[in-house]
Amino acid sequence: MKLARLVVVAVAALLCGGGFVASQLASLNQDAQNYATRMDQPPIRMLALLLLVAAVGLAFVKDTSAETDASEETEG
Repeated sequence: MKLARLVVVAVAALLCGGGFVASQLASLNQDAQNYATRMDQPPIRMLALLLLVAAVGLAFVKDTSAETDASEETEG
């Protein structure tokens, strides 16, 4: 589960960072309106929804490795 959480966080961070850089470049090139129009498309919205659902879903999944680590510390 840790790996799944790490992947979701990494993908979200890369997409947010890439979107920010692309937005700034579009703004500097006086092309912000065109960029906003391109970003307001159904595939982009579905990707955002997928990331949101994955993050919320992973929030409800119990992390069993944390329990295993804690039990090993108390035994040792």
